[in-house]
Amino acid sequence: MPRAQSSLAGATRPRSNAAKVNLDLAKQNLKRQQELWKDGLTTREALERAQNERGRVREAGPAGRASRRSRRASSRSSRKQAGLADARSTT
Repeated sequence: MPRAQSSLAGATRPRSNAAKVNLDLAKQNLKRQQELWKDGLTTREALERAQNERGRVREAGPAGRASRRSRRASSRSSRKQAGLADARSTT
């Protein structure tokens, strides 16, 4: 059984490494587009695309997934509490 665990751990490592590389590339591209924008050498559309790409890549990474899970749990908790409050007020 330890072999299966070690192979699973190894399988997730390249994926998170790829996410880090993608985030680094998106950051570099955004920085380049910001410098070009400052010098008047790029379009607003290209700058916004780089900003959106960086945000999308960041959300796709492990920290983004954890953040989304946390927001979903918080939202479920809020809805549950709201439902309990509604039930109390109608009785």
